[in-house]
Amino acid sequence: MPDARPRFLNAHSYSGLALFAATVSAFLSATQRIGGEYGVDTRGLGFLLGGYFLSFFVSSVTGGLIAGRLGMKAVLFSGYAVTAFGLLLFATGSGVPFLAAAVIAVGLGGGILEGMTTSVLLVANPGRSRAVIAQSQLFYCLGALGGTALIGFIFSSGIPWRTAFGALLVPAAVLGILLLAIPLRADGGVESASPRRAPLGRLLSFSALLFLFVYVETGLTSWIPFLLGTDFKLAEPRPQWIFAGFWAAFLVSRLIISFARIPVSARVIAPAAFLLLLSPLAALCFPLPLPALIVSVVACGLFASPLWILIVTWADEHMAPAQASLVVGAGGLAAGTSPFLSAPLIAYGGARLHFAVLFGVTVLALAGAVWMARLWVEGKRG
Repeated sequence: MPDARPRFLNAHSYSGLALFAATVSAFLSATQRIGGEYGVDTRGLGFLLGGYFLSFFVSSVTGGLIAGRLGMKAVLFSGYAVTAFGLLLFATGSGVPFLAAAVIAVGLGGGILEGMTTSVLLVANPGRSRAVIAQSQLFYCLGALGGTALIGFIFSSGIPWRTAFGALLVPAAVLGILLLAIPLRADGGVESASPRRAPLGRLLSFSALLFLFVYVETGLTSWIPFLLGTDFKLAEPRPQWIFAGFWAAFLVSRLIISFARIPVSARVIAPAAFLLLLSPLAALCFPLPLPALIVSVVACGLFASPLWILIVTWADEHMAPAQASLVVGAGGLAAGTSPFLSAPLIAYGGARLHFAVLFGVTVLALAGAVWMARLWVEGKRG
């Protein structure tokens, strides 16, 4: 178990998650500008985004395995180092090979940061896993909002976009150095005393549900700024500020789900959130005046925000922690595949086709969530 005091560990872990979120949101917010400067078309951007999320998925899975041998501290430090290297490439590199290397490095570092900081939080806070995970998601939202706002400010001020990544390099270096001062070690992880093990059908059901949601979430966060600028014809920095509104709504929703005492279980709230998400997704399939466009984008953030926490919490109620980690891994796989599949659709049919597909996936997720809730309320085994 960690030797440092939990408060310091928690603060460092929350800061690491915020840095990870700020880095990816800054990259996503600047994709149109970066693609234009490097001559990368929509399909090329899809490959870059897919490369980022697949790198994230690979390092988030392998990081935990390596930590069992080398310890959490060594792996987490490598996450800060690789992230800093990627940010340095963004800030100083030139040419598509440097851009691709920067994207992959930031993806690899981000997967380690999210996975290892979450592990540190769980080990440092026994018996408070749900509370600290919910709080960590708040810091994730703050970081995402900050990264998007940073890009919006830089674009509106006429400052080169590389400055944003140079600025993020500073906290990455500081957090990596501070980590060296923490007497943190891993002694094989913490196993739950709970004997719960879900049947394979239930494990696959939760994995599929999280996969569908993360596919939709990634489709929103990866493409909203780009599509606002291309299909909806909004000039910079307006797409970035609307995207900041998306993240602000995301944060508000996470605050509500984290601190409000809602006397309803996740199996009821999750289907309701999927149902509410359908309306703004449907609206985005059509040409909209600016006020309606802003409301629809912000509503997507508001209704999508609690679903990751709800699905993971719901899964945790029905299975052992090791199985729950597999469910989370399914979400990482969806984050890696979504950009690859979305890019050709956007190139062929634009924003309308993209949001129509996200609407259809959300309908499928809603049907699955309702089926799962009804099945297990009735006491059947899955």
